[in-house]
Amino acid sequence: MGLWKQRQVDVMAADFWHHVTPQRLFLIVVFQVGEYQMSSENEDLSKKEKCLEIPLENNVIQFLQDREVLLSEVIQKKFDCIATLCRNEKRKPVPATALSAEDSLSAEDSLSAEDSLSAEELTPVIISLPTGVRYLKMLPGGFRIFVCLDDLTKHEVDAIVNTANESLKHDHGLARALAKTAGREFQVESNNIVQQHGPVPVGSAVVTGAGCLPCKKVIHAVGPIWSKYPSSESDRLLAYAIRNSLVLANELQMTSIAIPAVSSGNGYPLQRCAELIVNTVKAFHGKWQPTDPLKEIRLVNFTEPTAGAIASACKNILGETDQKNLLSMDFVPNRIRDIFEFQNLHLEIKRENIEEQNTDVIVNTISRDLNLNSGRVSKAIAEKAGPDLQRELYRITKTKLIPFGEVLKTSGFQLSCEYVYHAVCSNSVSEKVCTILYAL
Repeated sequence: MGLWKQRQVDVMAADFWHHVTPQRLFLIVVFQVGEYQMSSENEDLSKKEKCLEIPLENNVIQFLQDREVLLSEVIQKKFDCIATLCRNEKRKPVPATALSAEDSLSAEDSLSAEDSLSAEELTPVIISLPTGVRYLKMLPGGFRIFVCLDDLTKHEVDAIVNTANESLKHDHGLARALAKTAGREFQVESNNIVQQHGPVPVGSAVVTGAGCLPCKKVIHAVGPIWSKYPSSESDRLLAYAIRNSLVLANELQMTSIAIPAVSSGNGYPLQRCAELIVNTVKAFHGKWQPTDPLKEIRLVNFTEPTAGAIASACKNILGETDQKNLLSMDFVPNRIRDIFEFQNLHLEIKRENIEEQNTDVIVNTISRDLNLNSGRVSKAIAEKAGPDLQRELYRITKTKLIPFGEVLKTSGFQLSCEYVYHAVCSNSVSEKVCTILYAL
């Protein structure tokens, strides 16, 4: 079987007990569902009360034990629930393969006879959801599909799919951002693959290490450029790229994979791209066996329009989200931001460092002498980009002072962007604001 042999597909189920710790310490939350009033003191409430059992990880056990009273008060006031920490030695982890879509939140059928508990003691598991979840679907066997609005360079998952070209040159868009974060060896390893096996055919996928990215492997999927092929051929090649990525992740024993909207940046119509990716994932699940290692597919994109298109395709093809039926412990999002839509303009206000952003362009403010050390923003950008940024600025112009309102363009160097636009500003630049904005 050659390196570029087209692959067939299989998909997997979610491991709800991934977060169970050997200490078997749980947070038990009891709450009422629906509108209910007791008709008598002795009435059985078992059908009206729900009990959720949250397995705790090592890094939070001691923290919560020291603050158990405060935790109970907060949950009581905010959610009107009763919460307590409990150690349950009888309960054993439930294998993911024993769970179906309907009973994936119940452990009853997975317990042995000697370990079986009463119906009142059986409780569902609450798991941590990924950051930025917009959609969640549980398919038969417990297989999970997420749609997430998140930065793929910061998304913690076993495998990330990169939108690659045939030469594996990571020069633009998402590929550039991933390569910047991963480090130099990322591109070196990609170059070695091409040198040994030749360019990667469209529709194929190959794997490299992840470098400094928060994942184990990066799978490089080569999707089609929309304008180069008939539409039916583009669809076939994109489906191959997604399927091959999923099969490769499974063969590598990955349990989760994050996939962006491959080819959407190559002119592929967004809605068509979204529907094809979701249909390919659905077909993949149709051939999945519960014993396969891959358990979770996350469709992750950085912009709201793309994530929205993927979520809409999931709803149309897979059905309404199951997210409203779950609770999560997703306490720590990796960003805080406000999102606004105005006509065709998508605006995000983010409380983060500008030099850390993954985007096409970063705008810098700079003084007339082009000294990047003279302002907090330009200094932060210069430190991240490296010394070549300052050298390029000095090469661009030979004049000593640049007029206010001018905008200079440089490469992003070590920043996670393609270009930096340097707006030459003064301390009181109100009269030049419109000039600068138009120049950008």
